[in-house]
Amino acid sequence: ELEFIAWGIYIGESDAEGKVELPMLPPGLELKVQAETKGLDLASEWPEAVTLEPGETRDMGVLTINVAGRSVSGVVRDADKDVPAPKALVADLHTGRETLTDERGRFELSRLHLKRPALLLARDSTWRFYVLREVDPEKQQTVDLLLRPLASVEGYVVNQQWQPVAGAEVVARMGGRLDPRWTAAGDRYLPPRPETRTDKEGHYHLRSLLHGMLYVIHAEADGATGFLELTAEGGRPMAVADLVIWAQQPIPD
Repeated sequence: ELEFIAWGIYIGESDAEGKVELPMLPPGLELKVQAETKGLDLASEWPEAVTLEPGETRDMGVLTINVAGRSVSGVVRDADKDVPAPKALVADLHTGRETLTDERGRFELSRLHLKRPALLLARDSTWRFYVLREVDPEKQQTVDLLLRPLASVEGYVVNQQWQPVAGAEVVARMGGRLDPRWTAAGDRYLPPRPETRTDKEGHYHLRSLLHGMLYVIHAEADGATGFLELTAEGGRPMAVADLVIWAQQPIPD
């Protein structure tokens, strides 16, 4: 059963024989007709746009969809020990497809999106080693995923006079290719969001950052805010420069 969409509006569903009729389409506009499953994991569209005259009925012919979708397979390995990672979870954050690796660390994910790359997340059974990687199954059907330990970062929050700020809220937010379109779905796979408050000396320590990912460290206290960017590295805690927070200046009338 497929949903058919034209002009960005939900139109109808195919019947048991795969037939569909799309009524009440606006004439005079160039339309692209797309078919997709309800889970949005498979999608295809007619190769050519169509413009209808008033009262015209157009036979679009047959649209062939790859019902198996795209797939990607490979091996998940511990990057430090260079050994396979059995029973590691591998998930595509776009579709929610997931699987566990076998005893040799092998995995396969199928029914992936036809129109965009997979965003693969893997984590070991202890939830302490992760990897996040974008893979385009059109170009790469096999991939090795290297697990690395979660990173941590520590530093100090200071004000404009370089005085330590106690009790400031400090949060690490992912940047780069990770955006809100999939974050909600990815929350069940990702480690807890790194957040904390500074101690009386203005010191903070954020944990559970993904190795190799861009983060924005944001601090706020009493209306003053500041941020810095960094790329997380697994292993020892990363020491970063002081994070200066600035009071927001009122906008003049």
